[in-house]
Amino acid sequence: MTILANAYCTVAELLIHIESTTDTSTALTNRAELAIQSASRLIDRLTGRFFYTKVLDGEKLDVYGPSASGVYLNGDRRNKIELPAPIINVTTLTEDDESLTEDTDFYVYNPSGFGDSYILKDNNGLWTYSQKAIVISATIGYATTPYEIRNICLEMAAIIMRAKESFITDSEGNILGQLESKLPSSTYSTLRMLKRKFIV
Repeated sequence: MTILANAYCTVAELLIHIESTTDTSTALTNRAELAIQSASRLIDRLTGRFFYTKVLDGEKLDVYGPSASGVYLNGDRRNKIELPAPIINVTTLTEDDESLTEDTDFYVYNPSGFGDSYILKDNNGLWTYSQKAIVISATIGYATTPYEIRNICLEMAAIIMRAKESFITDSEGNILGQLESKLPSSTYSTLRMLKRKFIV
């Protein structure tokens, strides 16, 4: 069995969930691994978030939209740098090539629940609103998968394992049209609630 990268549930958990603990065949294990990886990445794609630990190394923020990791400069008042997961620590933060100091030049906020974590400038100042003027290195995310996400992953992976057809997503992640009728309504509602709303 391979170690699944950034998976939101384990093969053992999935096999218990689908009541298939007696079959230990390699074929079943491989199908379970593929289903878990597919479900985990679909959760990321559909919510615009991720629920594992990630290191940002010199992530450049752009006025034109989220960075590769989903970090972006809030376009409402340009006073927030918003991140898709809780901030564990900020290693470096520069603006216009000037190094900034935490709790002096900027402040980190991690709201409860699944709201966006964010960084505010001192005195509620505005961040530079130009192309790639802000660069951040930080560790963000979750040390363990949140309970709600693990359960969603189990539900989705079970559906994917049982499906005869492949689930295909378009560029906007519209797999939910195929999965919605098979997902419990509470699972679908949670996915919709978790979707990030970008203001750029």
